Amino acid sequence: REFRNSQLVDQTVTLPKLRVCADTDFVVDPVGCHIQPGVPKFLLGPDGKKLTRAVVYWGYEQNLGRKVVDCRLEATATHIPLIYTDGIWIAIQHRDILLRQGIDLPGSGCGDSLAPYVGFFGDTRPFIRVGLVGSMVPYCGSGFRGSQLVPVR
Repeated sequence: REFRNSQLVDQTVTLPKLRVCADTDFVVDPVGCHIQPGVPKFLLGPDGKKLTRAVVYWGYEQNLGRKVVDCRLEATATHIPLIYTDGIWIAIQHRDILLRQGIDLPGSGCGDSLAPYVGFFGDTRPFIRVGLVGSMVPYCGSGFRGSQLVPVR
């Protein structure tokens, strides 16, 4: 599996500050979403300790047009589903990707049948909305990251 994209994730930035930096429309509030069972809530280093900042490597291309519910079944310790906050970091650091495709965030759920996604799709700025986990959208793909992280001080 290829994780072609990289981005800095800084877990010291609070969600309200992260939302301001993203300059993104939030159609769904993260308070209404949860992290799926088994998905790590924090970045962990090779020693198992929590990292505050790291570069993560992620991808979505292999999942374009696939259902989130099916992609979730492929989650492993080295193929980790992206969560809501990962989508905010994508909106900050990868607007170029969002002009072409949407990224489903299968590591988060909003109720039983919805998952958030980040996209642009002709709007003036990115947005985070929710979609049905059982629907297929040809220009959206579920995002996953690898387990290898580069700690940043």
